[in-house]
Parts: sequence; structure tokens; C-alpha cells
Amino acid sequence: MPERQPIQGPWRVEADTLPEMAYDHYRHTLIHETSSIKAYLAPKHQERTILVAPKGYGKTLLLIAKKKSFLEARAGQIVMAENRFIDRPLGIFPVIKRELLDILSSDYEFWKSLWKISLSLSAIKAYARATRERPTDRALLDHDWYGRIIADDHKYFEAGEIFTDLLSQDYRYIINIIARSNVIFPHLNRINTQIVFFIDNVDEYFRPVLEDRSARTSGRHSLYRNRSNEVWSLAQIALASVAYELEKTNHHIKIYCTIRHEAFLKMAEVESDAFQISGRCTKIEYTRDDLEKIFLKNIDITPKERLVDLDSSEAMSRLVGMVDHRFVARSEPIFDYFLRHTLYRPRDLMFIGGEIVKIDPSRRSAQAIRAAVDTATKAIVNSILLYKLGLLGTVRLEFGNPGRWRQRFLQPTEIQISNDPDLPVSEYYLVHPALDQSIYERSADKFTRGYDTRNVIGNQLEWEDPISYSFVLKGDMVGYSHVMNSELYEIVTRKLYEWAREICRDLMFVDISAGDSILLIDGSSERIIRCASELVRRAGDFQERPMKIRFGGAAGPIAFERMRRMHNGSWDAVTVPMGLALRTSALLEPHAAPGWALVDEKFHQFGANRDARYDAMDGNGLRNAEEVSGRSVALVSAADMPNIDYDRGEEKFVLRKNLLDAPYFTKLWKIELG
Repeated sequence: MPERQPIQGPWRVEADTLPEMAYDHYRHTLIHETSSIKAYLAPKHQERTILVAPKGYGKTLLLIAKKKSFLEARAGQIVMAENRFIDRPLGIFPVIKRELLDILSSDYEFWKSLWKISLSLSAIKAYARATRERPTDRALLDHDWYGRIIADDHKYFEAGEIFTDLLSQDYRYIINIIARSNVIFPHLNRINTQIVFFIDNVDEYFRPVLEDRSARTSGRHSLYRNRSNEVWSLAQIALASVAYELEKTNHHIKIYCTIRHEAFLKMAEVESDAFQISGRCTKIEYTRDDLEKIFLKNIDITPKERLVDLDSSEAMSRLVGMVDHRFVARSEPIFDYFLRHTLYRPRDLMFIGGEIVKIDPSRRSAQAIRAAVDTATKAIVNSILLYKLGLLGTVRLEFGNPGRWRQRFLQPTEIQISNDPDLPVSEYYLVHPALDQSIYERSADKFTRGYDTRNVIGNQLEWEDPISYSFVLKGDMVGYSHVMNSELYEIVTRKLYEWAREICRDLMFVDISAGDSILLIDGSSERIIRCASELVRRAGDFQERPMKIRFGGAAGPIAFERMRRMHNGSWDAVTVPMGLALRTSALLEPHAAPGWALVDEKFHQFGANRDARYDAMDGNGLRNAEEVSGRSVALVSAADMPNIDYDRGEEKFVLRKNLLDAPYFTKLWKIELG
């Protein structure tokens, strides 16, 4: 395995895990300022206090940057969370019974009350500490919970800490606290010094209650058996609403916070002021070029000893070289390759870049880079296999161009938390490239057999209707009629079955008929040739009666139909392959020399294109068809096959069973098998 070392500073997945000194050093290079982000960070623009974005879009990094700008301005404000980057709910989310969870899933005002109380108390304590005027209202201090929070000089200064303490109380007691909350608002209205809050990660605190329908989830072993997407959404929407309300009540209170885009989309369903609150929001959105600039910025601040080519003027070349597609005979820019294997989020690109720079530069080969991308994408998608999360794509007609189809994957800003199980209508459903490695590991090599070799999969890429080509080899034992007249007939016939079961078990289809005829079909020309070669070797080494096998081969669409065949008075179900490649291989087989395969040009052409990348997951790709199993492959001339018609104008052989058949013009290739 390539040597890997952790890198500090660039390629950070979590902004708030970066040491403060390192953050101060890197923040100007790490933040990519789109027009909306630039407006959000501008000191003169403070009306947009709510950041909206999907997970992995850098909300925390921007919130930290905004807080730093207030600290550096030193304009007399009280900046909360002074001993940490940002404020957030801390601790363990309480286990809630199903009956209560059902109530909280629809009680939006409950969550607003919790945030209003928590933020108000935090502001009151901060103002009291700054002015040294502790509240003396007996109605406030005589209440057990309010008195405890106000009187504690060591804890409960931050809104997130107060919120989690409040939520941990018994439900009936919480209702009592809410009922008495009017006693705190007069103190809030007296505040005449600006107090600025920075609250983040509410979505993460409520994650245990978020419904998880992934395949690996088992509710029986989960502490949080009762879950609700509504609670996850309402808690975030309520924070945004209270941030808007409190600032409107007292303009000295300013609350900067974050909310996940999925929750934001549900705001209009529960909040009457959703339109006004939206005007206070900054939505983080990135184009493809924005994401590339973010990636390149991280390359620019990567330590030189972790780069490959220090002299290159191209940032990407300093990190990596070119990586070919594993299955499709088409090159693409390396960043597009990285981006296709993400959910189009900056965090995903940080995962990928971070894995790449861990590889020692001297060992940073194409294979090592692909392995790093595979490792990163596994971390990105984990076990999430849902269309709703943008991992299952569709094919749609391009708007205004009815003749062109494009691939469509949901983007992070389009994802909603929904229980709707329906899929959109599509002729094809596409597996996101980020899932390739995870599916491959769970399906052995079966996943690669059906990989479409015409299309590079990715959002908004053009789509060509896939033609499913299979490779066919029709084999026959030479001189088998002599065996049929000997005592070895039954032994030889049984041996062919045994060899086929042992050697060809990984092929798509294998059938033996008439004792000496074998039909092989598979999606990989390299694999099918390897099996045929081993059959030739076994037959030649058979001690009782050494034999020779020859093969005819072709490639083309193959359909498998379920049919029935009469045997001993009953109709048994059988699988029957259908396609012109079967006839072509049968026509070529009698002309092949013993120990050789005679194949048409489609077999050669598609074998070269497909197998050059077919086994790349194992690092064993073929560069061209001439390297199939290390065997000799040669173009057949007209002189080599005098018994087959040859069209000298087309410079191709003419294959047909008789003059009534339509001619098939093709070049022929011969492959040595033994």
C-alpha cells in the first residue's frame, strides 16, 4: 500500500477542528467567496444572519469567519462563545418516548419557546456580566430552574448549553418553564449593548432522532428507537425564526446561525413569517467552477513535500497526473473525475484531496489515486442508498433540444427530507459514481460485468442509449466422431462438463450440447478467452485421449429468454440466448484451426475498448486486444481463409449460411488459445 501521512491546514473536512492559530493562517485562502458569500462576510452588511446550505457546504467555516470579523472590529459588541469557535448544543440528545415524540413532531411553538428562552437568558447573563448588574427580580429568581441558570456563575452562559439543559428536563416541567417565560423578557428589553450570537450544528445535535432507512440500520440495537424527521426540521426552523423575532424585538440582539437546506425547504409549512425570514438568509450555492477553485486553493496551500511536480504551472498537475476512466474509452479532466465521485459538495472534495495528499508523491500512480478516490467516496456515501440523497440518477430530454438526453442527479440544494417512496419516471436509473467501490465490494466482480462502456456517469453529462454487447465463443472438439465410436465416449463427454463447471463458473452463460459443443457468453472478452484457453489446455493434457478444441467468436447484443424443452414427457424451463452473434460464432467455428479462436471485428473492437479498463478495479487492465491473456492475436487475410468469401472492395470477409442469408461483412482475427 502507498505510504500515507496526515496533512494539517488544507483539505480540512471539519472547519471547527482546525486549531485557531492555523485557522487564522489559512482562512483567507480556504474560503472561496461567491457573490452571496462576499456579501455575507462584508462588515457593512449585517442584515443576512442565517446561513442556509446542505451538509458539507462549509457553513461552519463561514460562521467562524463572520465571528472573527466582529472580534477584529472591536466595536464594543459582546461577542458570544468567546472561549470557543462557535456556540452549539452540547451533550447527548435525550431519549424520548414515542408518545411524546409524536407530540413534539407537530408542536412548532414548543421548539420556538425553547430557543427564545435559551437565547434570552444567555443574552441577559452576558449583559449582566458586562454591566455587573445581576437581575434581582424575585419572580425570576424564585423559580427553581430560572434561578439556577441565572445564579450559576460558572456555567450556562451560552445559549446552546442552556437549550440542552432545558430539553433534558421532564416534559411537564418544561411546559411549566415555558408558561413562566414572561418573567425574562423585560430583562431582555433593557439590553442596550449589542450582543452577537453564533450558533451552529443544531442539525448534528438532533441527528440521533433523524430517521435512518439505510440497509445497515437496525432499530433493535439503537438507543434512539423512536425517530422523527419533523423534530429535526422544526428545531432548526425554530432557531431561525427566533433569531428573526428577537432582533426585531430588540435590535441590539443579533443572532447568526446555520440551518440545513432540507429543513429550510419546510419552513413555509410551519412559519407564517417564512418570506420575511428568507430575506435574512444567505443561501450557499456553488457552481462547478466554484468547486474547482476551492479544490485548487487547497492545492496551493498544500506543503510542497506532498506535491508531485513542483515546477508545473498547473495546480492540478502539481497534485496528480491524468487518470483514465476505468471502463469507458474516453479521457476526461481529472477534476471532473473527482467531482463525479462526489455529491457536489466542497466537503467531499476535501475528502478526496485529503486522501490523495496522504500518498507519498513518489508512489502517487494512477492506480493509487483511484484507490484514494475509492476510499474517500466510501466515507462520503457510507451506507446511504437513496434517490432522495442524489445517489440514484435519471435520464431526461434536454430542454429545448428533444434529440439530446442528459443525466440528472439531484443536487444538494434540491434534496428534501421526505417519506415519499416514489421514484421519478425514467427509462434508465443510474448509479452515482460515488457508490462504485461500495457496490463492487458487496457484489464481488458482478458489478463490473454490467458496467455501461458508452457513457461516463455524472450530472448533466450527455447520455447515449447503451447497446449491451456480449462476447460469444462457440467451441467444438475436433475429431469427436472418432471418440463417439470408442469406449471413451462417456468419459470424454463427462470430462467436458466437469471442466466447464470448474473453469467457466464466473462467465455469464455456459452451455454444453451434443457432448462436444460448448457455448460461452460473457461481458468480458478477456475473461471468456481465458476460459477458452484453459479448456484447450485441459483437453490437450487429457491422458486417456488428448483432444483439440477450436472456437468461433463474435460480439453483439444478446438477449436471454426463458423457454421450455420437452424431456421425458415433461416441459422443463431453460434459458435460451438469442442474438446474431450466436450465428456468426457458429459460422466461424468450423474455419478455426485447432487450439485457436476465429473472431469477428466486433469481438476485437469491443474487446480492445472494454477490457482496457474492465479489470481496473483489480489493477489488471488490458491495453489492447493483442494482449488478451498474453496470446497471439493476428488479423486474418483473404489468403488465410480461402474457403470464406472475401469482398476485395470492402476488404472484408462475407459471412452467410447460404445465398438466401443477408451477408455480414467483417474483418476476422485469430487468437491463439493453446
